[in-house]
Amino acid sequence: YRQRLSDALGDRLDFATEYVDVVYFPDPLYESQFEDHLVRKYHDRPIDLLLANGATAAAIAGRLQPRLASHPPIVFTGTFERPVPKSTGHTSVVATMKESLELALRVQPDTRHVYLVCGTSPNDAGLEAEFHSQVPTPPPGVEFTYLRGLSVPALTDRLAALPEHSVVYLIHLTSDDDGREFRVQSVIERLVAASNAPIYTWNGNVPGVFGGRFPSTELIAE
Repeated sequence: YRQRLSDALGDRLDFATEYVDVVYFPDPLYESQFEDHLVRKYHDRPIDLLLANGATAAAIAGRLQPRLASHPPIVFTGTFERPVPKSTGHTSVVATMKESLELALRVQPDTRHVYLVCGTSPNDAGLEAEFHSQVPTPPPGVEFTYLRGLSVPALTDRLAALPEHSVVYLIHLTSDDDGREFRVQSVIERLVAASNAPIYTWNGNVPGVFGGRFPSTELIAE
């Protein structure tokens, strides 16, 4: 977003980023306090546009709009819980889970085992459900094994001893069965270094994986 706006506006651009971390702080009170913080922070700084990336951010932007003095328009990806005036955007940015698995099997057509890595947080579970909806059954000749909720040490040990003709597919990983939380960016290097099979995923924001079919962030920004 910053690059696209900078291309158009040059030095006239004044761009600020605010990150709401509802994955690791799911308490509804956190969201309301975050919104109050933004209202105080920008009370004397006119805002011309709100960019909201994702359904949660879109909902927050919709609630913020009438509280900000300039009542700025909103450009969003995701959906709103209710109609919001002066808003437009993409509501159909879909996680390319099925396409990423198909890519892995095209790159490595001898694959017989797909090891699916997933955590146990509500966000992890929601994305695992999305994977099931896109890939309800394994492709012919391929076996799925779920590595769900393992600690990072247990997961690295398991990935180091996979059989031949295997690939690893990362669905989402933010917590384990013991409730330990971690950010996948902080552990992916350990998983990549340990795994004796390439790791694929659908999420282009995960560094270090071998590949996947990622939505174009450039096209979404345009």
